[in-house]
Amino acid sequence: MQVKRGSAVMAAGNLDKQLRILGLLVASASATGKISDVLDESLARLLGALGERVGGVLLAREEAREPRLMAHVGFDGERLAHLRRIERQPDAWQVCGESAGVIPLGGDGVSGASLEKLLLDMGCRAMLVIPVMSRERRLGCLFAGLTSQAPPESLDQEFVDTVGRVIGMGLEIRELDEQVRHGINQSQALYEVSRALGGTLELDSLLRLIVRLAVDAVGRAENGVLHLLDKETGELHPRALSFVSEVRPAAAGQSRMRIGHGVAGCALETGSVVNVGDVRQDSRFVRVGGARRFVSMLVAPLMLATRRIGTLSIDSTEPHAFSREDERLLVTLAAQAASAIENARLVRDLQQSLEALRVTQARLIESAKLSAIGQLVAGIAHELNNPLTAVMGYAELLQMEGGASEGIQSDLREIYSHAQRAAGIVQNLLTFARQDKAERGLVDVNEVLRSCLERCAYQLQADNIEVIAQLDQRVLDTMADPTQLHHVFFNLISNAQEAIKGHRERGHVTITSELRGAKILVRVADAGPGLPAAAREHTFEPFFTTREVGSGLGLGLSVCYGIISEHGGRIWVESEPGEGATFVVELPRAQEATDLGPDVGD
Repeated sequence: MQVKRGSAVMAAGNLDKQLRILGLLVASASATGKISDVLDESLARLLGALGERVGGVLLAREEAREPRLMAHVGFDGERLAHLRRIERQPDAWQVCGESAGVIPLGGDGVSGASLEKLLLDMGCRAMLVIPVMSRERRLGCLFAGLTSQAPPESLDQEFVDTVGRVIGMGLEIRELDEQVRHGINQSQALYEVSRALGGTLELDSLLRLIVRLAVDAVGRAENGVLHLLDKETGELHPRALSFVSEVRPAAAGQSRMRIGHGVAGCALETGSVVNVGDVRQDSRFVRVGGARRFVSMLVAPLMLATRRIGTLSIDSTEPHAFSREDERLLVTLAAQAASAIENARLVRDLQQSLEALRVTQARLIESAKLSAIGQLVAGIAHELNNPLTAVMGYAELLQMEGGASEGIQSDLREIYSHAQRAAGIVQNLLTFARQDKAERGLVDVNEVLRSCLERCAYQLQADNIEVIAQLDQRVLDTMADPTQLHHVFFNLISNAQEAIKGHRERGHVTITSELRGAKILVRVADAGPGLPAAAREHTFEPFFTTREVGSGLGLGLSVCYGIISEHGGRIWVESEPGEGATFVVELPRAQEATDLGPDVGD
């Protein structure tokens, strides 16, 4: 039956009813709120005015290929599930998209899976279809199930068109309002991210902020996840999360995708944003866990030039929730996240470089200091050598001449003894200054250690100090001067002995050797008082000592440092107050040591 055309003179009752319905719809269209609120209220008021109980609103969103059910009344339980199944079928809404007015229901051509059949089963005899229009553009339609095939007197064509335009006007107002708020939210999000980029270097906080702002700025987004690519495994791991709903949190931590696998993996592989309107119909979607999931998903890759970093994703339980504008915003936020990650990497690399530079600078300063002191000491030692040699020589001659009393002979021996001790000190100074000539050859480090232990055994035993030797069973050959190595290890063992003796009545010294790759490692550990951090920094400096005044010159460890450095090795100390000290000597094994060049000498 055709919709009755309005006549020039409309019955007063019909006109009053039409005006009342239009007034209700205008009030709904003008009210503030979301688009869904406008549609729900408009549909409910129209059905109430018509005295009907079943209807719905279909809209063709920009992002969807087919119209989607945006509001409904009277469909509950199984009937609503049936309506949702109809929604997902191709051409399910053809009758709504192409028709207008009152359409009778029934006939042999009605499909069991169609909207017409569902309305018939619910007791409807006809369907009212009202096109929803905005500036001559059809946005969708409103449909209502009518319990009579005869249209109400008030439903003339002009009234139907007016109703559609009023609802369309309300949608346009809401869309413009949402666009304005959306633009404000986007601008605010970009401003906050830009300010955070300039004000913080804490990466995790910044990434969480970006994800949260992505969810807040996109009105229909409910959850957000930022994944980072693990270069070693090739997997995407969640790094920052933001959840508004309870849809995803349980499964988010289980997500493990690879490049090209899953929606996020495909976005990262192509380097392009991926907008999935309905994941239930997308073969790329990979379900994780058994929890209720989102429906639409928007993913932007994190890229720096061609280097893949990760992905930024948002989702919604609404189908086709995200627009082209949302895509552009997410791409911008993803680019800022990629910049933040790169900045953090550059800062980390810079900090590591600065630390390496600081260590190198400290070593250069130490080397320059040792070199300057060495030159000074060498000059003094050479100046002392000649008079000491004369004193020792004349003392020996006087003793050999005889004729002197026993008292004088005793004095001569005392003079010779002290001169000899002074000569030993001068020799130590020359060794520190590296003026003595090193004679290198193939040396087994273990043999040198055993020789030192034999030499120290008596004194260690006398001081109630136990020696625990754990030497590698392999031959630990290195190219070295055995006398100088002996001096180093003897000095370290003597220092350990002194540390224990001044700290407790008995103790132990642990000496270990091992071959680790191309390096030989020797450790001398004591059970002494340990070294505070301030002392560790100066351990190998010349004339630095922790002993009492008169107990040493503070040159022993400096000499050790110089000898080991000359042999292409390293020496360092590991210690904490109250936990003893461990001196570690690292030497190149013989094959590598031979590459150091000729013997070092004067």
